[in-house]
Amino acid sequence: MRVATTPFSSGAARHRAGRSYGILSTYPPTPCGLATFTAALASGLEVNGATVGVVRVADGETSSDPRVLAEMENDVPASVAKATARLSG
Repeated sequence: MRVATTPFSSGAARHRAGRSYGILSTYPPTPCGLATFTAALASGLEVNGATVGVVRVADGETSSDPRVLAEMENDVPASVAKATARLSG
């Protein structure tokens, strides 16, 4: 059996550095497990050098987090177009 001598994440970090990710999900301040996971994922990617933008599935309350590029709202078709434009740069 071969035992790794370096942490697995060191190689993964090199591959993520300089990349950008767009995430479509619930996000804080929405109180749910998926929102919490998404915030942790975004933080982990950023720590490893990636740029992260979030399109937040909104529940009425807005987010002040700078990662949130746009918010998609139920029954507001224009919010989808806005989110798409923001992710496209």
